[in-house]
Amino acid sequence: MRLRTLLLGAGLGGLVLLSTATELATAETGVDDGASSAVHRQDVSAEGLHWLMNELAQKERSLLHRETTIAAREADLRLAEQKIEERLAALESLRAEIRTEMTAMDEAREQRVVGLVRMFEGMRPGDAAAILSETEEDISIAVLDRMARSKAGKVLAEMEPQKAARLAATFADSPRLPATAADR
Repeated sequence: MRLRTLLLGAGLGGLVLLSTATELATAETGVDDGASSAVHRQDVSAEGLHWLMNELAQKERSLLHRETTIAAREADLRLAEQKIEERLAALESLRAEIRTEMTAMDEAREQRVVGLVRMFEGMRPGDAAAILSETEEDISIAVLDRMARSKAGKVLAEMEPQKAARLAATFADSPRLPATAADR
């Protein structure tokens, strides 16, 4: 009895079925003649093998189904990975375009500021001060930063004291650009 349990636990159900069927056939007839026992064993053996073959075929179908499912999931993952890589490439391209546009905008802004500097340096300090007092602070700082120091000082001197102090403080806190020939 322990042998049957061990065999069942080990997954050898077909062999246990064969052994049990043989014992039942012997118990029913009460006779264990060689011929009768051999016929019963052959019948039981064929039935047991047929059952075992069916079980193995079912397991194989189950494994094939799992394999197909896993292959489909892998294909889906590869497709998703490909789409992600395409999106990353598109984003990198967009990032490069944005950098190019920003560089162009920065260059255009710099050209406008340079033009403003020339214009303000050509004005009288009082006129330049009146206009820069009403201009956005970051533009005023950019213009004053690029003006010759002596001219920038004269323009600040013509502004109302609070505005000039605010611009001077912001000007002092901002990073300095390299000196130009006009500054020297």
